Amino acid sequence: MIEVTAYRKMEFIGATRNVVLTAHQEQVIHDFDQSGSYQNASEVMREGLRLLEQRVAQDTAKIEAMRQLTLWAYFRFFELKIFS
Repeated sequence: MIEVTAYRKMEFIGATRNVVLTAHQEQVIHDFDQSGSYQNASEVMREGLRLLEQRVAQDTAKIEAMRQLTLWAYFRFFELKIFS
């Protein structure tokens, strides 16, 4: 189990969460920590959360773009049907 401490704008706010990890997830965090790319497990977890936030934002933008395109195509189809 790894204890995760929350930060706000790089300012410590003191929120601590206990998370349960699989053996594989714990090993991944340990490997990144030991590689020297990150100073500790908290940095690895924060980077993972940043990447998750980024992916969710990108997925949301893609869904919105597809929705807009679908609406445009739908109305364009009926516009052509009416005026043809």
